[in-house]
Parts: sequence; structure tokens; C-alpha cells
Amino acid sequence: MEGESPDIGMPTATSGAHGDSPPSLQQREVHSTVRDADPIQRGPDVPTRLRSSIAPDYPAPSQLGTLFHERRHIVYSNYAYLVDAKSPPLIIELKVKPDNTNPRLSYFIVTVSDSESGDVYAKGGYGGIYPTQEEQRLAVYREGEYHINIEARNIHVDFKILTADAPLEAVTVEQAYDPFYLLWGK
Repeated sequence: MEGESPDIGMPTATSGAHGDSPPSLQQREVHSTVRDADPIQRGPDVPTRLRSSIAPDYPAPSQLGTLFHERRHIVYSNYAYLVDAKSPPLIIELKVKPDNTNPRLSYFIVTVSDSESGDVYAKGGYGGIYPTQEEQRLAVYREGEYHINIEARNIHVDFKILTADAPLEAVTVEQAYDPFYLLWGK
């Protein structure tokens, strides 16, 4: 379809996804991409060494745009995306609502690794061995192609990938409720 990314069907910056937005929000050239990838089965016995992702030559942008956004209920899944982040930082935001109060039975774990070397730059999430904070952010401050692996079980998730060159969302600050949580009665 015209105006959609061939990889995942997401609106591109020139497709008019923000047609009702002010012109300042439409004037952004997007170079970063997201596409489906094969998940990695790491298992508990595989040690993970986090690599530093601090790159002082990239200034922190004042506003990040949404490159990818999904909301879903996951019973049990291991899936992945390949993100080519041309304009760092690469930020992953997640909001979760677990189906079970036991963090071993409801979890959402994200691993961000270099797509070629496999070096892990960020790892975190909800449940399992991670905290039970329902809103979290992971960040990578280097340009590059990253494999984002997701392991999840019995959880509702609102998952975003943000970059400096992605289209800005026209979000109203005065929003009285979060429709994501309204769906599940929170």
C-alpha cells in the first residue's frame, strides 16, 4: 500500500500519518526503520554482559518521535524486531498490566543487542528477575542496527520504540485518562 512501510505496514513520515498535526510536526525526515526478526532463545544459562551505549558525540534531542507502537495481550510469546536506528537515542518505552500478580507467571522481558555481534546494550522489563514497575524505559545512545528480542507471558503491553528522527505524535498533555489502562479496567 502506498504510504506504508513495506516491512510492517506502519505509516511512514510522508504518508500523512500526522495530517492533522501542525506543519512543524510534519517536517521530519525519517531514516530509522523497524521490521520483524527471528527471536533469540537465550535461556537462563547464557550469561549476558551489557555493553556501554553512551556516545557523547550525540546530543540528547528535546523531543523523540514514535518509530513503532503496539498494544497487545500476550499469553506466551517470544518475538523480535530489527531496528536500524539512524538518529539516536533509541528509547524503548513499555507499560504493562500483568494478568497475574506473581512476576514469575506474568512477565515482559526486552533484550536489545547489536544485530551483527550479538553484544547486549540494554536488557530489562517487568517480572521474572526484573522489577515490577509497570512503566519503564530502556535506552541505547548509539547509532546502529539492533535486534530487539521480547519474551513475554500473561501480560497486556503498550510498547513503543522512539528515535530522534521518527514522526512526532500530537499528544495532548491535559489528557485526563490513559485509554490503554481504561481497556483493562485500571
